[in-house]
Amino acid sequence: MDITNSEVKTTTASETKILIILSLAHFTNDGLVLLLPIMLPLIAKDLNLSYIEIGILGGSILISHGIGQFIAGYYSDKIKRKSDLVTCGLILSSISIFLVGVSDSYFQLQALALLVGLTTSVYHPVGFSILSTLFKNKGRALGIHGASGSIGLVTFPLFAGIITEAFDWRLVFKLIPIFGLTAGLFFYALTKNLRETKAVIITKLDMQFFTKDILAIIFVYSTSTMVAFGFTTFLPVKLALLNYSPSMIGFYVSIFFGIGIIGQYIGGIMVDRFDLKRIISLSLIITGFLLYFFIYLLSSIDLILFLVAIGFFCAVLYPANFVQYTNNTPPDTRGTSLGIFFGIGGFFGAFTPIIMGYVAEMIDLNTAFLFLPLICMAGVFAILKF
Repeated sequence: MDITNSEVKTTTASETKILIILSLAHFTNDGLVLLLPIMLPLIAKDLNLSYIEIGILGGSILISHGIGQFIAGYYSDKIKRKSDLVTCGLILSSISIFLVGVSDSYFQLQALALLVGLTTSVYHPVGFSILSTLFKNKGRALGIHGASGSIGLVTFPLFAGIITEAFDWRLVFKLIPIFGLTAGLFFYALTKNLRETKAVIITKLDMQFFTKDILAIIFVYSTSTMVAFGFTTFLPVKLALLNYSPSMIGFYVSIFFGIGIIGQYIGGIMVDRFDLKRIISLSLIITGFLLYFFIYLLSSIDLILFLVAIGFFCAVLYPANFVQYTNNTPPDTRGTSLGIFFGIGGFFGAFTPIIMGYVAEMIDLNTAFLFLPLICMAGVFAILKF
């Protein structure tokens, strides 16, 4: 089998095998990405951090995550074996997350947050580049692949909450990276026999790539990442203020991401059948509406219902955004273009926790959450305008 930088025709069996391998890596990577944000309330309590410091930590992960995605995407178009980049990303991110568990100061935590963001940035531009190149009808494959990431986003918080409840937050960062290292080595074992292919050497980016339509797609994706990153950074903080235990916080976060397993799969199917702009605009409108009322919820039942609804419509967005983007970019530079796509989205998303942290510090946390529905409406305006 080949993993190339140009369009490739494969048999159904080989496509299925690659989809399974990539889904395993996506499951692991997305679970590792969430560990530090989900543990921030407990880390903040232990180190006596302010809302602003929490926001800066969350933003730091995303800034380096965005920069790293551009670098990984660009570099993946210039090497023979993209799969080796995925292996390195899983192993290095596991090591950097382990180091978080032995940090003992805000300065060390800040440096490690940047490292975690950088090392976990590798998978998305590289893995999605492989996936989008191999599959002609992307919707269903993206739905399955995206659902695997959502399963990781569910599984890791649940285990983190249970471990923290029984022991402490530091043990989470010492135990779970063992799984990440194992997954990285397993991924390498499954891909080491893939034939190397000639890489495409990129000398410059075609400026026609930066068209009005493509920039609008990137902006819309950026609004969805801003909402997702802001919400997942401060949802655990809000739940902690409501006196939920670490295991219950992990449970509620898992509900939010768990519905994404269904949402991404359904979103992938919808992509192959309905207008992309309609899917994106309706999902953003409904998400913004739900987020506005979310801040006033107190009962457990209401929280669960709204988390399910918000998580579902956030998840539906991703396959539509991704397919709309890849349909407008050339396959031979797909790693670079996806690095730009995910990188800019992550860069914009990085400001959301910082802004929300500042507003929460100056006013209150509920007011900070009002920033999220405004971002949704900005995304709706962009997708309908362009």
